Amino acid sequence: MILKSGQWSSWIWTNNLEKFTSITKKDEMEILSWENNKKIVVHKHLSEDETTFRKNIEAFLEQVVGKDEFNLGKIVDYHIFTEGVSSVVAKIIIENGNIYILKSCNNNVQWWDKKTHIEAKSFDIRRECWVKTPIVYQESSKNFNGKEIPYIIMEYIKPTRKLTEGNEQEIAYEIGQNIAKISKSEGKWFGWIKKMESNTPVGEYDTMEKYYDELEKKIIKNLTEKNLIGEKEKIKFHQAIQIIKTDFNLGTKPALNHEDVRFDNIILTDPITIFDPNIRLDHPLMDLATTEYYLLMKSTIPWDKKHIREKNLWEGYEKTTGKKIDKSIFNACLVIKFMQKIGIIYRYPEGWKKVEKALRMFEKIELESNIK
Repeated sequence: MILKSGQWSSWIWTNNLEKFTSITKKDEMEILSWENNKKIVVHKHLSEDETTFRKNIEAFLEQVVGKDEFNLGKIVDYHIFTEGVSSVVAKIIIENGNIYILKSCNNNVQWWDKKTHIEAKSFDIRRECWVKTPIVYQESSKNFNGKEIPYIIMEYIKPTRKLTEGNEQEIAYEIGQNIAKISKSEGKWFGWIKKMESNTPVGEYDTMEKYYDELEKKIIKNLTEKNLIGEKEKIKFHQAIQIIKTDFNLGTKPALNHEDVRFDNIILTDPITIFDPNIRLDHPLMDLATTEYYLLMKSTIPWDKKHIREKNLWEGYEKTTGKKIDKSIFNACLVIKFMQKIGIIYRYPEGWKKVEKALRMFEKIELESNIK
């Protein structure tokens, strides 16, 4: 059977594809109670600060029910969709039947005290590039228990399609198209966005050398201290960074990266809607490498047949930009992306298994600079 729009929305937002393979009428009733989630899960891998942030948002959501907290009308219910490391996303239902999405971000993460503002502005920039994003109705903060809780109120978007084995490659092509559009948005400097000057994102490092030198130093220190990598990974990572530096010195400009484009962060509308960015100014191919990383890590397709999935992703990118992807530059971005992600995934459940898988794939990435 075909799921209702609202059910597919929950499917996308919660990354629980396997729950919806065969749905009966009885199952539909179970889905409704499962979707109506009021409790935030506190995972062991979260820091004390991250745990406190989640609990504050949970308490905040409980207290807004029955109130017109956002000048939208009385809130009669809410459903928590996702709890990322630094954000919580919930659907809020208004007395008149209107539905909105509320996203709150941890106020204590570096640069992210302004993340809600930067995220809202990035949606404006993306729409100028013909990338479909949610409309932001409000971007502000609320004082709750002595803490400022930043938030965005966005439109609630109903999916019009579902992801199937038959259309997965079509969706991959569309993701490639959208990454190409996003990569046309240039900014000033490099790294996480620390402020917006009019509609121009400004990064935290004023030179490419400072950004990549600090990136390499931080990642090597973190992964070495935790015994996640050895000497050969350090050497390969260094080589990849030199390739990217050379490309920038030849004229490549830093582009506005979403940083997290994957199936979990799209809504299956036509065209697809992209949400939940972690905005960074980086190499224009870095977003494509991010998507490739997720496809490789989650795919059942073996490495030697990865071109099956990669082909459509790359075609969407190349036809939109009008330029062929330089494989050597892309692989350098992919090496950097794997190193960044290894420093995150080890903290999650079965993290060591994920790290082992990532390192096996990392070893297969070939670096050969064609830059003259």
